Amino acid sequence: MQKHVIDAFKELKVIFVMIFIVYLFFQILNMTIIGSNSAISQGIELWVYSMDIIDFLSPLFLTAPFVWGLYYKKKSRFLEYISVRMNFKKYLCTQIMTIVMSVFTLVFLVNFISILLAIFIIPFDIDTDPSIFQIPFLPFAYRTDSILVFSVGASLWKAVVASVLVFSASVLALTARNLFIVLFGVFAYVIVENILTASIGFDEYSIATSNILGRLNDEYYTIFNMFVGPIMLLIVTFIWVAIYLKRERS
Repeated sequence: MQKHVIDAFKELKVIFVMIFIVYLFFQILNMTIIGSNSAISQGIELWVYSMDIIDFLSPLFLTAPFVWGLYYKKKSRFLEYISVRMNFKKYLCTQIMTIVMSVFTLVFLVNFISILLAIFIIPFDIDTDPSIFQIPFLPFAYRTDSILVFSVGASLWKAVVASVLVFSASVLALTARNLFIVLFGVFAYVIVENILTASIGFDEYSIATSNILGRLNDEYYTIFNMFVGPIMLLIVTFIWVAIYLKRERS
């Protein structure tokens, strides 16, 4: 088992490093631009406001690069070859677990580093009273004015949401026949879900809201609301798997 995990990590190391560099670069670039032309009261505000466009695109660039290889393993019948040499279910679980762990680690590190850079390194003009901006609420931790606690908590939470996204994308890679669906399926789901929840007035239940801290007022960020979006995606994923297995058996 340990050997399979190590081998899986080796397969992902180049993708991990590339996405890490690009992800961090665009966070720094976005914070630098916003810091130079916006009224910012403190470093943590700079990070929160610079994340909107990046978080919008994250369901795409945090999933597609990591799961396309899994799709081609299935398409090339490599998985059939594996099934006669080792425990097939264990192999698939190892592959998915490794992808999820890689994305979790990547997102946590990039966001934690970005927050520290926003606080201590990225320049910005203090044009407003620092007391005006309040640190976004993290109900799964507690209300805190500690920058360090917020930095760790926010980074961990974004890593959790990213893990859910890439888990669903991994399932698509093993069940969908179309590469376009594999690469863009989760991204499309997030967009459609966001539009639907906004149109019926339930923005607080969207997975986009769960991922974008500070998108809504603090009273909308409860433990229940923040978990609804990710859990709904997992439910949709399991329903998809159930339909797929039923079709395969028929």
